[in-house]
Amino acid sequence: MSMKKNKKRWPLILLVFLLVVGSGLLFAYQQFNQLNNPITNTSEEVSFTVASGTSVSKLLDQLEEKEIIKNAMASKIYLQLNPVDVQLKAGDFVIDKAWSLEEILLHMSDGKNIVVDTFRLTFIDGQWAKDYAMVIENHFGYSQEEVLELWNDRDYVTTLIDTYEVLTPDILSEDVEVLLEGYLAPNTYEFYKDASIQDITKRLLDQSEQFYLNNKALFDASNLSIHEVFNLSSIVQSEAAHLEDMKNVASVFFNRLALPMRLESSVTVCYALGEYNNWQECERNVSIQSPYNTYINDGLPIGPIANPGENALSSVLSPNETDYYFFLTEMFGETKGTFHYSQTYAQHSQLVNQYLRGNQ
Repeated sequence: MSMKKNKKRWPLILLVFLLVVGSGLLFAYQQFNQLNNPITNTSEEVSFTVASGTSVSKLLDQLEEKEIIKNAMASKIYLQLNPVDVQLKAGDFVIDKAWSLEEILLHMSDGKNIVVDTFRLTFIDGQWAKDYAMVIENHFGYSQEEVLELWNDRDYVTTLIDTYEVLTPDILSEDVEVLLEGYLAPNTYEFYKDASIQDITKRLLDQSEQFYLNNKALFDASNLSIHEVFNLSSIVQSEAAHLEDMKNVASVFFNRLALPMRLESSVTVCYALGEYNNWQECERNVSIQSPYNTYINDGLPIGPIANPGENALSSVLSPNETDYYFFLTEMFGETKGTFHYSQTYAQHSQLVNQYLRGNQ
């Protein structure tokens, strides 16, 4: 009797086994497909150089390192299962992270897609719009005045607001120095030599848009508006160079805003001055009348004072939690650049005497 029961159970056990194995294989197949999907669903063009003699295997490793594909090993397996006629050409290419693996490889297999008459241009974190305009003048021939005039053209900027989610009507203040200040994303870009000012502007704004879309949940969770995030990030960028310091500096400013207490950031004075020779000059002019001066005005300045990089933006979106209300940076000696934080003005004054005035 028991043997008959066992015989009846075997088909059921086998069925369960096949279902488990099948589910596992299906899950593995889905994960495999995920690894071979484009790294982003939104267009994001990047420059990539294929060196002479590069193998497909080596290329895939390089694409993963540059975060253009998700997983080189999964891509290699995919190509074994789905052969693609790849004849890599050496040269510089502009590719899109939203492309499939096959589209990327075929693009690099066509010599017509090799970029010619281009050059790379670097815009540095924390510089002003007028500095970026001068970089453009030096490489493209457009005058600094032409560039800044476009970046202050309200009709043009309004069309950009309609195009980019990251740009809001908040940027259209009457008294700001440059309407697009703060949104011109620092990075190294590949440009055609005949690029227009509009083309160049689009590349810089595309980068800011991409950062916003990638971090939209953090922007939505912030108590600050999008414009306020870029505004405060520009100050943090100008005050600190390293991520951990940026997070602490952002915390200080958030703590002050919550009281409320004026930010009293000398870098906003530097921007208000427009031209200055050294940091002491900014410290000496804290009473300058300007909507950017956070010594005489409550809250944030009227607009961003620089173009922040991703570290500064991330620090404002995810600051450290501290009870600091003051900070200073050592400006002399071997420890120049070291930050010191304080809870009280008395503590801060002691540190100022010690590190900025040389009084022990």
